[in-house]
Amino acid sequence: MTASRFSWIAHFGFESLERFAQQYAITIADVFVLHTCDTRRCVNPTHLFLGTHQDNMRDMRQKGRAAQGERNGNATLTFDIVWLIREMARSHTRTAIAETLHLSLSNVSRICRGTIWKTLERQSQSNTHTVNRESIIVRDHSTCHLCGKYVLSPEIALDHLIPHSEGGETIPANLAVAHIHCNAKRWIGKLPAQLRLF
Repeated sequence: MTASRFSWIAHFGFESLERFAQQYAITIADVFVLHTCDTRRCVNPTHLFLGTHQDNMRDMRQKGRAAQGERNGNATLTFDIVWLIREMARSHTRTAIAETLHLSLSNVSRICRGTIWKTLERQSQSNTHTVNRESIIVRDHSTCHLCGKYVLSPEIALDHLIPHSEGGETIPANLAVAHIHCNAKRWIGKLPAQLRLF
C-alpha cells in the first residue's frame, strides 16, 4: 500500500474508497489516490483526491509527466525518422514510403495522419516561423548535401544535419536539402531490427 493511500484511509476512512468504487462500478483496487501537488511522496490529505485509472492518465498528461516522442520507453522510431516520413509524404504514397524505409504501412499511415508522434507536429508548428522550406532549397541550390547531385522537386527532403536525437534543432542552419532516397539510406541503418520488414 502506498503512503498516500494509507494517508487517505487514515483521514477519510476505508468506506470512502468503497463509496467511490461503487459510484464508478470499479473494484477498490482500481481506485487511485491522486495528488494535486504532483509530489508522489506527499501524504497531506488536503493534497489528495480519488480517481480512476483514466483520471490518473489524464492528470499525468495535463501535468506534462507523460513520456512522449523519443522519451517514451516504448518508442522505436526517432524524431529524425518521423520527420523524414512526413517530408516524404509531400510527394510519395504511404506504400512507397513504407517500402523505401522498410517500415510497416500501418506505422507510416499513423505517422502521416498524426495519430502517433503528435509532439513532433506541435514542435514543427512552433518552428514554422523560423523554417521556410523554399528558402532552404534556394540556399542549397537544390543540391543534395549527401551525394552532391541536383535534386528534382518531388525528390527533395529537408534533412537534419545534427539529428534531433542528438540535440539538433529544426532551424534553417541545421537543415539541408537531400534526395529522399539518400536521406532514407542514412536512417535505415539506425532503425530498430523489429521495425525492418526485410
